[in-house]
Amino acid sequence: MKGARSNSSLILLACLAGFGLVEGTAWAQHSDILLGTRDGSLAVVGDSLVFPARFFGAFTDGQGRVNQVSTNPGFLGISSGELPDGYATLPGDSLLNFSILSFQLDGVESANLWHWNAVDDGEDGDYSNDVNFTPVDNGSAFWAYRGSVFAPFESSGFANGEDLDVPGIDLDVTSPTGGLHDHPRFGVVGTPEMPPELGMYLISFGLESENLQGVQQVYLALYTGDVDTAASEAAIAWADSILSPAEPGDSANFNGDSFVDGADLNVWQTNYGGQGATLAQGDANGDSSVDGADFMIWQQQFDAAPAPVASVPEPTSLIVLTTAALTLSCTFR
Repeated sequence: MKGARSNSSLILLACLAGFGLVEGTAWAQHSDILLGTRDGSLAVVGDSLVFPARFFGAFTDGQGRVNQVSTNPGFLGISSGELPDGYATLPGDSLLNFSILSFQLDGVESANLWHWNAVDDGEDGDYSNDVNFTPVDNGSAFWAYRGSVFAPFESSGFANGEDLDVPGIDLDVTSPTGGLHDHPRFGVVGTPEMPPELGMYLISFGLESENLQGVQQVYLALYTGDVDTAASEAAIAWADSILSPAEPGDSANFNGDSFVDGADLNVWQTNYGGQGATLAQGDANGDSSVDGADFMIWQQQFDAAPAPVASVPEPTSLIVLTTAALTLSCTFR
């Protein structure tokens, strides 16, 4: 069940951070995205790809911008002695960098910056049904940078809610043994007249290493100081259920006909929002609810499915079918 992914990963993060996995690293109260390799590709150690990042306050940088800023999480290349089975260290003397990617949350729109106001619509303390991220459209933008908010000396481009990938920055070069530890600054910026909205933001990093193939996509759930802890946890769990890859046992073959196709989408649409659901009602990931996570699994498996090939009856089969149809017609009359 994917619903438990986020909590288990955060526990792993906290435990590993507490023990200090990199030689010479002085640990403070912060968190990191733990990195290694798996099957020759860059990989996040843990089963969640969505990480929390709390802004520590708003600053005006003297250039007409208001910034909500965070320095967490960082990025940590784990030493070989601390890696779980199946993982290896990052390659030595290799540059790690990232770009800011546009991505989907609702199965329809793609955007590089998403926002939710983190309001408890039911005023009952339960945010699980209130999470509703939409692309940012008020002029706010996300960036990553080094240096002071007043005078950054290296920065990414600005992600402003459009369907565009944005250049990022280089994180660091790994040590000869694959070690790395880096904490860039993350910020959402606006103007004094229209400062960044309160609530939560979602962005995606595409992490790349010059000596590894492929891109590892991770997500930051950034939230302002007024956000209730329960709201941030609900949003992270919701995003994690949608954005983390489908597990091997996940299936979108809702109608049991061995094909993932439009008929299965109809099942999902009919039962969308249902709780206590089964596979036959559109629950692809086994969490007993029919939601966006199940749609994303359907979309992945539908895209991967081979196109159906229509069978053409042989001439003798056509004769048999025609004769049978005529017989039934006469019998009915």
